[in-house]
Amino acid sequence: MALEFDSFAMQARALRGGSPRPNKTVDAEFDVQSVMADVGESVYFWDILTDQMTWSANAASLFGVSDDALLSSRTFSKHLDADNLVNRYDTVMGSNQIDYGHGVPYQIEFSIHGDDGQKKWLEDTGRWYAGPNGRPSRCHGLVRVITERHMNEQRLAYLSRYDPLTGLANKMRVEDVLADVLNSCRRYKTSGSFLLCAIDRLADLNTTFGYDVADQVLVELSKRLRKEVRAGDCIGRLSGNKFAVVLSNCGHDQMEIAARRFRQAANDAVVVTAAGPVSITLSVGGAVFPKASETAQSIVMSAHEALNQAREQGANSFVAYHRSSERETMRQANLRTAEQIVQALSNKTLSLALQPIVDAETGDIAFHEALLRLTSPTGSLTTASHLIEPAERFRLTPLVDRHVLELAVKQLAINPMLSVSINVSASTAKDMEWIVAFMDAAKSIPDFANRMIIEITETAVIDDMTATRGFINKIHEVGCKVAIDDFGAGYTSFRNLRALDVDIVKIDGSFMKNISESKDDQVFVKALVGIATALNIKTVAEWVETDADAAFLSSIGIDYIQGFTFGEPVAASDKSMDEAATDEIVTAA
Repeated sequence: MALEFDSFAMQARALRGGSPRPNKTVDAEFDVQSVMADVGESVYFWDILTDQMTWSANAASLFGVSDDALLSSRTFSKHLDADNLVNRYDTVMGSNQIDYGHGVPYQIEFSIHGDDGQKKWLEDTGRWYAGPNGRPSRCHGLVRVITERHMNEQRLAYLSRYDPLTGLANKMRVEDVLADVLNSCRRYKTSGSFLLCAIDRLADLNTTFGYDVADQVLVELSKRLRKEVRAGDCIGRLSGNKFAVVLSNCGHDQMEIAARRFRQAANDAVVVTAAGPVSITLSVGGAVFPKASETAQSIVMSAHEALNQAREQGANSFVAYHRSSERETMRQANLRTAEQIVQALSNKTLSLALQPIVDAETGDIAFHEALLRLTSPTGSLTTASHLIEPAERFRLTPLVDRHVLELAVKQLAINPMLSVSINVSASTAKDMEWIVAFMDAAKSIPDFANRMIIEITETAVIDDMTATRGFINKIHEVGCKVAIDDFGAGYTSFRNLRALDVDIVKIDGSFMKNISESKDDQVFVKALVGIATALNIKTVAEWVETDADAAFLSSIGIDYIQGFTFGEPVAASDKSMDEAATDEIVTAA
């Protein structure tokens, strides 16, 4: 039943918390009913004692139902979805709240099916008022169509638990399931297993066929693995090429059988892709739980360790984790190092040393590389290279990289003529906090774009080309240059470098030792320099130790040289370089 707007306005005003006021003339050009229809809202009055409902005139068209469906709560309920967990009647009549004269608010969401079968999601916001017996006797409410919003919320909820590419559980969901199964195993004295499966040489697939084909492989493999998982077990995608399986009621022998099934599912048949058939294999690492003092995180780490051992054995291998006193000692050492990193960051005992990088033709300093140093308890500076691997293992590298950025920006502010390069890790390439700090620094430091170079290791490029590409684009937006460090140590192709639009390539120092006498290294480095020059990419030779090596590198077109022969790292100072030089002269005098 439709209700005239003027009489209903008083009811609606009461619903929104105001007091009714006399009717006012509504401008004919301002059609309130049309406005409510446009925004997807309708208001109602429900006499609970008679079950009669009165709606604003747009309700039937808004919900896609007939006028008869709006006569009562009973007729309206025929259009409710059977899967709804709540409805208006149960919410109001089941309320244990008391109406003290101002009504009791309620808000629910539910879905209905229109006469055309179309499903809509509604948000019902209202107040119920009590009769003389204190029980609900009437309701005023506003119903809003929220189908689009509900679908977006469902999508976000889905993405928070599942991987969008494969439809499998995501990392967070897998870890939650693992924690639940671990607790259940402890409670009922049973065993569970955690398997980590990685596609062998996925980086080669990306390089050879492209990321679209690699994605097709990931999707097909996820389908095959899902078929091998028992009901009640959980399979998810942990990262780019890694799948995780949580197996309940599964001991060591059953884990080995499951790992064999997954490996067979991967390599029994080729994967048909847009680029043609692709053959794949899996390396698998597994860990049985629970054991004393184990956590979900430690189980994942154990499986990672077993997976690394499987990869060392070769493709299509499986290794089950076994405790080792040697590995446990190493793990404890890593934990102590991680604690040392946190303390160093907290106590600000991490600092920078600046090593010059010179122009290969003139010998003039072109810029400096900022290298991380640690102040020891005795006050001396030591290299911090031993901190890098534990920092990456315990996901502390973004914290370290933010600190390095802060120290480097401080040096740029102190020394207006200084240009520096700083290293960032793969995880930092996805760290928005670092990006924000970098953008802020660009606004505060004069000529920042020409004085700051960002170095990314080649392994970071290989691990995630998509993230690296996005990171480089952000650096270029500021106007800064990007260098790829340790180039030649991995498998990155110059095709990828061109796609990434890098500015500088630092050729791995292992090729530079005695290069003036090593014909093999000469051939390799000449080829790299030639291709880089053709692509307008500057080159840096690292670890150059002799004048003969420097002369050879200059003759083949290397742009910059870095090595102890041309300058050792010097601790950065709170003073400018000119002030520090003056102090040295005074001290010497």
